[in-house]
Amino acid sequence: MVALRGDRHILSVDWDQRELRIVQAALHREAVRVEDVLAVSIPQDVSLANAAEVGALLRRVLDEERIGGRRVIANIPRDQAVLQTLSLPAAAVSDLAGMVEVQIAKSLPFPVSEAVVDFAVPPDDQEAEGPRDVLVGAVRNEVLDYYRQVCESAGLRLDRVGLRPYATKVAVNASLAGEEPERVLVVDVGPVLTEIDVLHRGQLVFSRAASVYVPGAGGSAGPMPSPAEPERDEPEDTGDEPTLSLLSDDLEAGPRGLTAVVADLMVEVTRSLEAYRATAPGMEMDRVVVAGGTGIEDTLAEAVQRRFGVTAEVYNPAGLLDGDAERGAAASGFAAALGLALGHAGEGRLHFNFLDPKKPEDPGRARLRKVPLVAAAAALLIAAGVVWYVQVPGKQFARVAELEDQIRDVKQEIRKNRDFISLVETARQWEEEQVVWLEEMKNLQALLPDNKHIVLNGITMRQADRRIDLAVRAADNRQPARIIRRLQEFRIEGEQEPRYVATRGATAEASRGGKYPHESDITLRLADGEDEARGKKSRRKR
Repeated sequence: MVALRGDRHILSVDWDQRELRIVQAALHREAVRVEDVLAVSIPQDVSLANAAEVGALLRRVLDEERIGGRRVIANIPRDQAVLQTLSLPAAAVSDLAGMVEVQIAKSLPFPVSEAVVDFAVPPDDQEAEGPRDVLVGAVRNEVLDYYRQVCESAGLRLDRVGLRPYATKVAVNASLAGEEPERVLVVDVGPVLTEIDVLHRGQLVFSRAASVYVPGAGGSAGPMPSPAEPERDEPEDTGDEPTLSLLSDDLEAGPRGLTAVVADLMVEVTRSLEAYRATAPGMEMDRVVVAGGTGIEDTLAEAVQRRFGVTAEVYNPAGLLDGDAERGAAASGFAAALGLALGHAGEGRLHFNFLDPKKPEDPGRARLRKVPLVAAAAALLIAAGVVWYVQVPGKQFARVAELEDQIRDVKQEIRKNRDFISLVETARQWEEEQVVWLEEMKNLQALLPDNKHIVLNGITMRQADRRIDLAVRAADNRQPARIIRRLQEFRIEGEQEPRYVATRGATAEASRGGKYPHESDITLRLADGEDEARGKKSRRKR
């Protein structure tokens, strides 16, 4: 490692249950140069829940490796953040911040006052007209305080806190530079939590964290437990969920536990793809990138490639490490730390920073910025009046021209105000037309029977025609009719009309029979948009 000094150098840190990763980087104008990477195992006596202990470990590693510099940037993991994509009218970033605060508050599982909210706008949409997709993240205040305390205990200055899946996206895009895959599946494997993301044209459009225990993971070359090492403290299999076999026979010969762990990861990858397909029906992946330092990434990439028939590769940042393929292979677990460093020199509105989130512009501050201009204009008017008064009153034409300029300025301000009013009206109308799908999912969870009677094969929600399609398999052929009856009788509190118009579509007997032999399609149409808007207004009055 090299000792970096000065304000142009940063340390990007990332850790999981077993490994602390540090990236040393130097900022050069609008570019970032990676100087070195370091990974160390976290001792068992260090509690990750204790910020002081983690900070002391970080300080000790920096001192032992003689790593200089005080500026640190870090990432919030996916499981500690709420992430949502909002479609908002085209507007300046300061105006978008106000819209984001209003919209995200509706879907947060906690009060917005208890969290920090930030968002990222894709660079291609900066000048676009019409609605734009904005990726919004919310992090509880205590989570952010944890990272502040870690850096304070280490004697470091926390400059930025980003979002881990977004940083991974930056790193993967950099590794795919020159290629243009339409959709990329990214699987970042950790010892306990694995982050699974989908990139569409380089933008993060889906992300979730899956809990899969990887025994014996510890470093990029950490082996899986061998027969001579039987200790495995992975969670006990309760038998509540059937085991899925998704691997080919030639993978069965690996070390003990390898097949089971990879199979569990494949189940989570499949679930993630199906969840994403609910919002993008019929889509297919063009590339898969597997990152992580657990030692099973190569096997997982092979399994994914065999299962889905798509090119899968292990993340290798050799291009950032002087083209050294061996160092790049050892740094497969550094995707999030490298991506955070690479994005640190980029334009702030394109990235997340929960330490300095984007906020609506304070009207008072905007008025204060105009004070010097108003004072200067007033001074010019006074000076012009004095000159006119002193000189021979033959300059009336110049005065008329000046007044005409002022009239034009006033008309321009009126046009700006009208444009702003039109923007607010567009946002208000857009808000009333949106369906809060989280509330609909909550309704369906309460109305549908438990899995003793049915299983839900699929669910598709369509904003355009306010429609939900359910594909169910039932143990009893009478269950679909009962479900439809319950859905048609359901009313939102304070409303007289039913919330759903439910119809039964195609029915069939499952080819494999089993516990749920009856297949049915059920279509739900939500209440009319005007009725729902009236319901919103009445609830606001109450």
